[in-house]
Amino acid sequence: MITAMLSTHPQRPSSQRPVNCATAFVRRFVAANGSSTPDALIEALAQHLFERALTAGAWAADIGISGPALFRGEAQTALRHIGLGKENL
Repeated sequence: MITAMLSTHPQRPSSQRPVNCATAFVRRFVAANGSSTPDALIEALAQHLFERALTAGAWAADIGISGPALFRGEAQTALRHIGLGKENL
């Protein structure tokens, strides 16, 4: 179901880079893992966003204390923007 929805969702303008980043990650995640639960997808995307933030220098802001949990809301929002909110998974 996730794979079918990814192939039919409309492309977003390039100005919405975080959504495009999320879409690319979700495509790779689904290709590597096949079907997944909504919670597993959210956790994986949150981890990915956390790692990107650390790479971009967020380590200086002590985000490591909260870890990927800090990015769950952003992950859920990104998934809703690409048409993969929990209600659609």
